[in-house]
Amino acid sequence: MSVQRDVKLRRAAVGTALVLAAPLSVVSWVLVPVSMVDGTEFVSGIASTSRGTMVASLVTGVLFFPLAVIGVMGLMHLLKERPRMVGTLGGGLAIMGLTLNTAAFGAAGTLAEAALSDIAPAQTAALVETTMTGATGILILFGPFIAAIGTTMLGVTLYRARTVPRVPAVMLAIYGPLQVFGFATEVIPIITASYAVMALALIPVGFLFFRGTGQEWETPSTFDGWLDVGRVKEAVAR
Repeated sequence: MSVQRDVKLRRAAVGTALVLAAPLSVVSWVLVPVSMVDGTEFVSGIASTSRGTMVASLVTGVLFFPLAVIGVMGLMHLLKERPRMVGTLGGGLAIMGLTLNTAAFGAAGTLAEAALSDIAPAQTAALVETTMTGATGILILFGPFIAAIGTTMLGVTLYRARTVPRVPAVMLAIYGPLQVFGFATEVIPIITASYAVMALALIPVGFLFFRGTGQEWETPSTFDGWLDVGRVKEAVAR
């Protein structure tokens, strides 16, 4: 495989990951918008969900995590020629948070299966409460928090480095605090809005990875505008 083809493959992989990861996370959450902070609310929310919807939510969520890791690594690559320790650390924290989220997602799926079974709701709620106060609860609570800190640091660094349009960089920086606030206050619309913000930030940046040359992969372009709609449209058209 030539160097040029290898570069195109890398750009395509990152672009595809960013374009697909964000919608998958939105779909996974919208299908089953429940929080595990309160055991009783979790059980009642799952009980009102069909098994097919639950499976769809779990599948889209599982697909999101590896794509998100690839996307974060691609965003970190944009800082290659512009050394930014904060951005590198932020990307690392984002990947760490995503890893913790994967483990937490598996625990949530197991508890959801219990909620859909013949086990008494009170017993399932007690199991959720016990889980949330144990080691697994730490993963569930701190995974999103660590990922939020990481994405905020990465967004701020991308904004300063100007390797993506400013609007997506700002939205990526806002996504983390918005989601943490939503989960902390258990306000479902805020959590949903945070996922939407992430999607609006990552999708246009993902399309930008499909355009450009191998030289631009090694030395990322500089964006001076807030949105650079023309360059995003050009990338989408390709």
